[in-house]
Amino acid sequence: MKKRILIISDLHVGAGQLDDCDSELEECIVSFLEKYSKALDPIELVINGDFLDFVQAEPWEVGGLESISIEGFPLCFAEAQSIKKFDAIAIAHAPIFRALGHFLNACEENSLVVMPGNHDADMFWPGIRARFEDAVCGQIAGLRERLRFHLELFYRPPSCPQVRIEHGHQYDPVNSFFVETDQIDPVAGYKVKKPVWSANNPPIFKNDAGEERLYECIGTRFLIRFMNKLDEKYPFVDNVKPFSRFIRIFGVSAFKPGFGPLRAAVSVWQMLSYVAREGITSPSSLLSLEKAGANFGPSALLQHFIEDMTDDEKKAFVRSLKERGYTELYGTLGMHVKDPDRAGSLMDFLSLHMNLIDQLEAPDYSLLSIDGVPGTLSMGKAFFVDETIELKKAALSLVGKNGVSHVIMGHTHEPIDKPGYVNTGCWTRYFRFGDDGDIHSWKVLDKDSYKLFPYTLRFAEIVPGNNPLVQSDTFKEKNHDTTD
Repeated sequence: MKKRILIISDLHVGAGQLDDCDSELEECIVSFLEKYSKALDPIELVINGDFLDFVQAEPWEVGGLESISIEGFPLCFAEAQSIKKFDAIAIAHAPIFRALGHFLNACEENSLVVMPGNHDADMFWPGIRARFEDAVCGQIAGLRERLRFHLELFYRPPSCPQVRIEHGHQYDPVNSFFVETDQIDPVAGYKVKKPVWSANNPPIFKNDAGEERLYECIGTRFLIRFMNKLDEKYPFVDNVKPFSRFIRIFGVSAFKPGFGPLRAAVSVWQMLSYVAREGITSPSSLLSLEKAGANFGPSALLQHFIEDMTDDEKKAFVRSLKERGYTELYGTLGMHVKDPDRAGSLMDFLSLHMNLIDQLEAPDYSLLSIDGVPGTLSMGKAFFVDETIELKKAALSLVGKNGVSHVIMGHTHEPIDKPGYVNTGCWTRYFRFGDDGDIHSWKVLDKDSYKLFPYTLRFAEIVPGNNPLVQSDTFKEKNHDTTD
């Protein structure tokens, strides 16, 4: 009997303050596994990337999480650091690992295939795979043989090779794992990049000290340096997916006086500056004002907040800056921030000393005007690619080649069910926009706003055969206006 194949992805099971898998979602995951543990026919469960969220799991706010390879590639976690993160996850979500073990033990033909994604590239560490096996299988004989880690770009189930399963991050330039080679592309003129995402070519490199560490894609570095600290203040900030949408809706609101707190504005400016340094585009091309002659940026932004301060508050703020080691102050505070370069320098400093921002903070507002209204911020034309569109294009380009009839991906957190292409979405909460088209400000991203973040837990199912049946289904859905 050929097994049914179930595919889920993007559970983002973490640990600590930044963990997106709350108790309600954990209960849903366990219930899903329990349901299919009772199935009469054998099942192969494929977890298609980003099952565990190492990037945001504790410890996340410690030194030494980043490094540089001998070749100059950015690196993040060493194996020992990844193991600490896994141990924290395994303790925080022990019921999930027990439920996986119960699923394998319920039927001697049940099997589990785990594929890494950009948030759990740590699966390439042997120590992590060993820890994972221990947490799921324990001392139950025979389970380890039915748990497999698939460390290749895609998986074509032996019982159904017409279906290609992959996480999809390699089609997203922000979260892909490629490194430059010495080979020059004769047409484009730049160095050819090669993927580092396979068992024989893992994303692991040595730094100058000879220590092995994981390759750090742009998205991971972005989370470590910016988003994690912002997530600490606004727990749902990373639940607006894809990232390009987050910047479009909430990032731009940070720069409009009255629509977002200064903490958000400082963080977003640093994000955009970082993106510029990575060569994707420039901050000034990311944002534009619909109103002719309007201005934005660190100078205009800081002037707005400083104008609302009393003389005593300004003096206290300057003292705090000096006490924290800011030595670049030129003239008065007002004079200093009028200079764009000096204002940018101050923004850089504030991004490293967020508690100083509380002295400048303006009151939160509850609503941002509809996108496109004259005078409000909107995206410039040179923004990131749309990840959802890119993955869809890539998936459909694979259909019909090398015997592939269907492609299943995850990564973007946006479910899609089209002929030949299924995206399973995610098992985390997401932001839902109002029917009136209004866009809420940063206030809705705080810890008390979970009702605005529902979830739709989707999965794909394959019934193998000469003409396999591939379909998506919903295990459970909760709208933001439900109370159960």
